[in-house]
Amino acid sequence: MNAGEILSADLQQLDGGWTHTEDSNKQRSWNLSWQAPQNDDQVVEFTIHANAVNGGDGTNGDYWASSIIESVGTNYTGEPSEEPSNSAIESKHLIVAFTGGILFAGAMYFVVKD
Repeated sequence: MNAGEILSADLQQLDGGWTHTEDSNKQRSWNLSWQAPQNDDQVVEFTIHANAVNGGDGTNGDYWASSIIESVGTNYTGEPSEEPSNSAIESKHLIVAFTGGILFAGAMYFVVKD
């Protein structure tokens, strides 16, 4: 992110970016708010990295993906980038992650229900 401010109790700055804190390391989602810069005639670029992991206590079967998105200010007069830069996770990894999430949610339903 090249402008604005990130507000989150779950995140901390690291090497010019943002990552989870030690306390939020075991979470599967993190909440944040972005406060736009006062200057509304610029383009703000966000680089997002994601890691799809299999929980196997190692890197085998884990995959990274990256995406760059832009937020264009209401008074920006230039042209934003025509094509975002992406390094997408393959659809089979998304299917595995989605299926795992559904199974986890179903298991949690029965745990909480009792």
